[in-house]
Amino acid sequence: MDAYSRKYSNLACNVPVREHGAKLNIVVCVLGVTTGFCIVSRILFKRYLTSKQRLDKDDWTIMSAIPTGSTLMGLVVLGLSKHGVGNDIWGVPDKDVFSFGNFFFAVSLLYMIIMTQIKLSLCFFYLNIFPGVTVRRLLWVTVCYHLLVCLAFALALFFACTPFDYSWNKFDLTSRPLARGKCGDYNTAGWIMSSLSVASDLWLIALPLTQVSKLNLHIKKKIGIILMFLTGALVTIISILRLNSMNTYQNTTNPTFDEWNVVWWSTIEVCTGFICTSLPTIRLILIRIAPRTFGSDRVPKSVTRLPKVRAVKPPLCSGLTMPTMNDYKQPMESPMNESSTHSQTGLCEESESVAGSMTESIAQSAKSPV
Repeated sequence: MDAYSRKYSNLACNVPVREHGAKLNIVVCVLGVTTGFCIVSRILFKRYLTSKQRLDKDDWTIMSAIPTGSTLMGLVVLGLSKHGVGNDIWGVPDKDVFSFGNFFFAVSLLYMIIMTQIKLSLCFFYLNIFPGVTVRRLLWVTVCYHLLVCLAFALALFFACTPFDYSWNKFDLTSRPLARGKCGDYNTAGWIMSSLSVASDLWLIALPLTQVSKLNLHIKKKIGIILMFLTGALVTIISILRLNSMNTYQNTTNPTFDEWNVVWWSTIEVCTGFICTSLPTIRLILIRIAPRTFGSDRVPKSVTRLPKVRAVKPPLCSGLTMPTMNDYKQPMESPMNESSTHSQTGLCEESESVAGSMTESIAQSAKSPV
């Protein structure tokens, strides 16, 4: 039974229509607003409220993903949701089923592009932190890998069906193109892509964790860094859940309902990826707002606090007057005070220069080769 037969047989039998489209709209609105707030806060903070007052490669990459992500969210709400996603096909008009196929194809392509941009941003973020030669080479290899995988699957998506336009016209139930075209194994291609995505997520979590042990930090700070990196595991979990929804990708006879899970998890994965890449900067913003709650000691142990020096009157008959005592005392005080001030100022500036991500201690440790 194909989609056409199932639609009209269930329609004739008055089978109840299931509807889940409204839930998708709510999730898109909530996550979309949250994601937009995180990204805008990140960009404004790093551009105007840090010592460098400039954006790094990871910030520009995320900014380049904003138009793509906005287009994706618009297509999900105004395209897929409006044309029946989440509803059984026998409750969707034929023209809407055809439009659903077009929008689903566009969303699939945008999803691959956005996830690539998010992972590239994460790679550039790590390149700002880790100076080691080996880890930087691995990160650049990872960047090239993600670009090649995105290109390969974009081409596979375009040329998987014969004729070419059958990729998005196969749900045109009015002209019944089902007998005039055929596609390759979409299920296998989808599983391969999703599996590679999960593997790359795990790689991007494991790679920075291998560098934490080399940092000269207290064990508590190392645990905090590890927990910060493990927030990316949330995206991996969502990718695995999305992977489970690929079972009916090709052979479905109820596409508007069965592909709802794919759209649902893809939307959540994209928004979560955007938010996770912005969390380190959000942490710095929280430190700026409530330093006692979210901050840590900004002066490292290597910086010695100097005792206060009181001016002492010279003893009588010493031959020293107050001006000459000040002249005698100044060469000993000034270099030390200047060094202490410079150390604390440099620490604050360095912490903000590491892409707004690591703690101040990490930034200080990252100055030495890994």
